[in-house]
Amino acid sequence: ARELEPQSAKLIEAGAVSVLFKDAFSKSSLIETVTKALGKLNSPEPVEHQLGTPAIFSDTRTFGQFSFIANGQCHTIVIEHFKFIATIASSHLAQVFCAERMLNQQRVVIKIALTSPLHSDEVRTFCERFRLISKLNGRNVVRYVDAGVADSWPYVVLEYLPGGDLRQRMAAGINSAQAVQILYQLSIALDSFHTGNFAHM
Repeated sequence: ARELEPQSAKLIEAGAVSVLFKDAFSKSSLIETVTKALGKLNSPEPVEHQLGTPAIFSDTRTFGQFSFIANGQCHTIVIEHFKFIATIASSHLAQVFCAERMLNQQRVVIKIALTSPLHSDEVRTFCERFRLISKLNGRNVVRYVDAGVADSWPYVVLEYLPGGDLRQRMAAGINSAQAVQILYQLSIALDSFHTGNFAHM
């Protein structure tokens, strides 16, 4: 459960291969974890672990690899400096991953647009849109960390918010006061976008 997330770092330090959260659990995250566990069983422990110092990176083969299905085909792209953690959401428009920045273990969200690989004109439009959105600094607006194109697929790196999924909260049931509070927070975010000359449709 997300409430136990602060303990996940201690579990990793103690030797756990991975920590899977039930709200971000997927087939691919389970396969990734089992594969890493089997690889760990078949290879000697890093010297750092033998000396009692936790190794920061236990399996460099999986760093930067993000797999998804688009147009009926499986694709694997490499996004440098980020490590796959779990698949958060998937649709015909986008694939959303939870990832970790290798430099400082910061948790982030990587969103890959799946409509089609970008061509030169679309790349310019995509980069310009990111440049404008990343300048927004209003309340309740998720922070854009990075963006790029990997193997012609555009992606953005966003701030990770551990509070959970709004759709799940709505499905579980919210009262009128909670709904009004959520709408109020959304209106503040939309105001930031409109002030930045954006229209949300």
